[in-house]
Parts: sequence; C-alpha cells; structure tokens
Amino acid sequence: MNKKIALISVLAGAALASAAGVPTASTATESFHWLGTSDGERVITGVGAVGSEGEDNSGYWYYYDDSNDGGDSKFTWAAELGNAYAANSFEPVITATGGITGTATIGTAYKYAYLGVGFNLVNGDQSGADVNVWNGICVTYTSSAAFKLELGEYGEGDKTAATYDAYNSYVSALAASSTAKTVDLAWSKFAQASGWGTTVAWTTYVQSIYAIKFKFEKSGTFSILEVGSAGTCKGSVAIKGAKAVSSVKAQLFGRTLNLSGFTSAASVEVINLQGQIVVKSMVNGSAALNLAKLDRGVYMVRVAGKTFNMNQKIVLN
Repeated sequence: MNKKIALISVLAGAALASAAGVPTASTATESFHWLGTSDGERVITGVGAVGSEGEDNSGYWYYYDDSNDGGDSKFTWAAELGNAYAANSFEPVITATGGITGTATIGTAYKYAYLGVGFNLVNGDQSGADVNVWNGICVTYTSSAAFKLELGEYGEGDKTAATYDAYNSYVSALAASSTAKTVDLAWSKFAQASGWGTTVAWTTYVQSIYAIKFKFEKSGTFSILEVGSAGTCKGSVAIKGAKAVSSVKAQLFGRTLNLSGFTSAASVEVINLQGQIVVKSMVNGSAALNLAKLDRGVYMVRVAGKTFNMNQKIVLN
C-alpha cells in the first residue's frame, strides 16, 4: 500500500484534511481522455473541484515511492522534471517522449517494494468521486515488465497503523509489452486480491475513487502514452525518442547564464513564474546569456536541441 505520495507543488496541500470533514464526493457525468502527445502534464478528468486560486487542481501527474516504508526504490525519468511552476512537473518528460516515460528500479530495503505514478481525479485533498459512468479505464502503454493499474479509494491514506497494511485496493494487471499496447478494462476487470485485507463491495468502492495510479513492483522501463475512460483510447500511439539531458549544463555567475555540454544548435528560453518567456535565443554550441535586464526572482531555463533537452530553475538576486 502506498504511504508516500510525492505530489508536484501545485498539489502541496494534499495531506491536509478538509476543514469541513469528509468532502462530498463529486460525480463524473461524462468520459475523459488524456493523450501525452497533445494534452500536456494535466489530465482533464471532468470531476475536479475549483481551487482557492480559481484554477482546477485535479489531474496533475505525480509520482510516489516506498521511502516512507524504509524502501530504496527509485524512478529515473526520460527528462529532468520541473518547469516554471513546479519542481516535480512532468512537462519536460511528456514533451520529450509523448508520455510519462521512465525507468523503475525496485529496491531491496522494503519487503513489499513499489513505485508508482498517477493523478488525482477531484483535487489535491484527494477527495473521492463516483466514476461508475466511465464503465472502466483504457490505457495505451509500453513496459518491459508487468505492472498494475490501481484505483485509489478516498480515505485509504487515513487508515490507522493497525489497519493500513490490510487495505486491499482494486487493481487490474497490465502485461509487459515492448510495443505500444492499448487495453480497455471494464470495471469487471478490476478486483481485490483474495485471501487478505479488508473486502469492500465494488458498488461502494466505485463511488469514492480519488486517483488513477500505475504501480510498479518489478524493475523495468515504461511509458504511459494514453489513458481515459473505457472506450476512449485511440491506440496506435508511438513513443518519441527521449532526448538526453545529462550533458547539458546551465550555470549562473551573477547575471550571466553560461550554457555548456552541447555542440549543436539549440533554442534557449528563460521563463518567469507567470509562464512568460522573458528571454529567447538560438545558440550554436556553448553560450553565455546576459540576464542583467531581468527582475530579481525565480526563473526556469529551457534548452532544447535535436538530440537533447534540459529544464533548470535559476534564482536571480
């Protein structure tokens, strides 16, 4: 059972309980569909609540791991996470590969080691939603190892220590596939494991789903390319070739930004916290950019070339 959820910063309040107690569940009234090559870092679920800043905060991809259980399992992503708004944003990974793409390395420090990625349906508080109208979930993916599609039920993270390990989620197995594979999973394809844990009737469970999660218990490379309610996945989605990120470096010396680690042409963008591109340039190999005209604050630097990309936060004093 997942005890740690590493949310992107836009979901920073996820662990806080609702001031009014258990939130009233939303009800899905229509289908949803996310395609990595066109829809960006957020899944429009159609059941999200409006946040305090007037923006719907459902649907943003996050990752979680077993570190709170003493585990050492780790993800390695196809591109460095982060954008101008959140250090853990999946935008660079999705832009580079057309999906949630990475390598899961399952550790040995925890007996039931795991990793996972997912998105909340309603809000950062993990409120539940009645999603019966979706009839199930479809997904297009590649993976070198089998993994699971898990439905997170509202309140699972609030179990006491005595009952937590007995919590038994509804899951459906996804087989390994070296090529993009599309599966359509009706609700009847999801089940709790037999012989252990707390049994919850599906008619109850389906009324309070807070997240769609992909859980890895074996090491391997993977890409989640498409996900939606039953019958909405188009299939025939090809993963993009991931661009290298390790060789590109951006170093700030005063108000001069030095770029190195690449020899071919690249575009450089400096983006403020409002998402505005305040500096844009084409460079051919290593370069130095003068940022003296920019205000003090936090910015995101993007460098993109034919075979590489890089996203890095900088702070101008």
